[in-house]
Amino acid sequence: MIAQQARDWLVRVHAPDVTDADIEGLTDWLNQSEQHLSAFDEAERAWFEQFGQEAAPCDPPMAGSTPPEPATEDPQVEPVVIPFYARKSRRPAGALLTWGVTAGIAAGLAAAVVSSMIMVQAAKPVIYETRKAETKEVVLEDGTRLHLNTDTHLSVRLTRNARQIQLDKGELAVTVVHNASRPFSIQMGEQTVSDVGTEFNVARLDGVIRINVREGEVAVAPTGRPADVRAVLKSGDEAVQVEGSPQVRVFKADPSVAFAWQQGRVIYQDQTLAFVIKDLNRYMRTPLVTDAATGQLRVTAVIVVDSEASVVKRLEEFLPVQATTTSTAVYLHRRP
Repeated sequence: MIAQQARDWLVRVHAPDVTDADIEGLTDWLNQSEQHLSAFDEAERAWFEQFGQEAAPCDPPMAGSTPPEPATEDPQVEPVVIPFYARKSRRPAGALLTWGVTAGIAAGLAAAVVSSMIMVQAAKPVIYETRKAETKEVVLEDGTRLHLNTDTHLSVRLTRNARQIQLDKGELAVTVVHNASRPFSIQMGEQTVSDVGTEFNVARLDGVIRINVREGEVAVAPTGRPADVRAVLKSGDEAVQVEGSPQVRVFKADPSVAFAWQQGRVIYQDQTLAFVIKDLNRYMRTPLVTDAATGQLRVTAVIVVDSEASVVKRLEEFLPVQATTTSTAVYLHRRP
């Protein structure tokens, strides 16, 4: 049944009047199950084994025709990738069946090319972001889970051979589905984290990169130089790097502290109030503000991050501070 559906889709997308809606429908069909994708992968492998990498299955030679000479690359011209759906069929209906393979194999092989071209389309980065006081969970097509914390911006690029994330700012927890033939990595400026079936938390905040591993292990290396590994982190390890510095500091840390935000809590251990306010402001639409002296108070606490009013009330309850709210900010100062 799946093979027949694939042939039906093939006929549709090879029609002269193919539309974007047809391509979108095929994309949806391919994403419905691993069986659909596996069928296309097998067909594509069969194609390359029989005809080689240079064959152009979107335009197979007509019966009795002579294959054209390969084009010579002009180093002055930038290559252009043309999406499959932008190509108009240059052969009459039924020409596919005149090729030197059976109709069934031809359908399967051409369908594999459709899949391959759609994978190229899917390689375009997809942007995910959260606003202040917002979190979001994303499940990638391979089952990998991304949990974005507040005020986070990242892009995801999935190709046949790699899964790549660019973290521009913010924080996310990741549970990776292992696939050695399709490695997973997160790029953060000059550093790249590569995973081997792992659960870890990464943060890129105010010029500081922080990585905490709860399960498995990750390798930290300069972006573009994966062989130059600077640190291998295992369960319970934390790595901290100031962006622009080559040094990566690694030490033991309780991973539950880094992952607490997933349960709506933040944990501070002997931090200044100034640090706590700066961190809490990621979750606050109305910013917290304090003076320099009050900001030196030391804080060790577990704070539930729900409503802004509740957060402020908790701070007033366990610290010697009181809040004054205006239309633009909440000011914390020492009680008289």
